[in-house]
Amino acid sequence: MTNHAFLSKVPLHSLLMESPGTTYHRIASPTFRHRAVMGLFEDVDSVKPREKLNVLFRLETPTTEPPYLLIQSAVSPSDEALMNISGLQCKEIELKAPTSGTPVAFRIAVNAIRRTTITIDPHKRRTLVKPVELDGTDSPNPTISEWIAAKLESALTELSVTNHLREVITDPRTKKKPRTMTVQVDTIDGVARVADPVSLEKILSDGIGREKAYGCGLLTIRPLR
Repeated sequence: MTNHAFLSKVPLHSLLMESPGTTYHRIASPTFRHRAVMGLFEDVDSVKPREKLNVLFRLETPTTEPPYLLIQSAVSPSDEALMNISGLQCKEIELKAPTSGTPVAFRIAVNAIRRTTITIDPHKRRTLVKPVELDGTDSPNPTISEWIAAKLESALTELSVTNHLREVITDPRTKKKPRTMTVQVDTIDGVARVADPVSLEKILSDGIGREKAYGCGLLTIRPLR
């Protein structure tokens, strides 16, 4: 199985120039990230346009160039976006997994949280949301390396985390919306070995986990041989 997709790269400063002064106009806002990315595509007749276009993205902050959003989608950004968004680059790619046993480097952005449902009384339950514990934490629960290895075990084995960055982004409070949206984004780098190419290609295509609309779920890999 080989899937085709479009991979786009757009500088953050170009997106920030599009609608200055709006309420959510800051990169630390999950709503801004979602709207900025989806605004690059033609409107679609769907109640879930992100799913319809299979859009996944994550924030990249390299040391050698300005930060940008890396976006994977089933269709290309609109002609208008390609012409008018400064620095927007797009190319068609194959989402083809290496053969079983191939060592790979990977990067993934995920929403590494743990949900637990507790019973308050016989008629009421409450869901508690807590971050997955960091490596080195004295915890009875799996830490981030164990947690991501379990999430990807159908596709990757012998997984080892080499770098982990946790970012918590929040929409600004307003009078109309005193309760804000908050999303935790964990960007994880590591190495692993391909266990099942079919399973890996599905994750490469569809992403994994929650909060895909806000910059989580995108996995990319690079063969090491």
